[in-house]
Amino acid sequence: MPFAMIILTIIGVSVSSKKSRGGIGLNLGIGLLVSFSFLIVFQFFLAYGSSGSLHPLLAVVIPNLIFGTIAFIMYKLAQK
Repeated sequence: MPFAMIILTIIGVSVSSKKSRGGIGLNLGIGLLVSFSFLIVFQFFLAYGSSGSLHPLLAVVIPNLIFGTIAFIMYKLAQK
């Protein structure tokens, strides 16, 4: 979970760095959508890891890799 916190923090910083004239509602919605999708994917892989269908180490690493890649892309596309 420590890596998950770092990944979600990077995603949050990337989303919050966008300047919008309409307000922060859309940025807040995108941040919540990405966070909840991470939790859903993490729980999905956790269930596979707990049942023995997938190696437990892979069950923990795969969501972090997926959303780590998303965080990296969002960070590179964020406004500086």
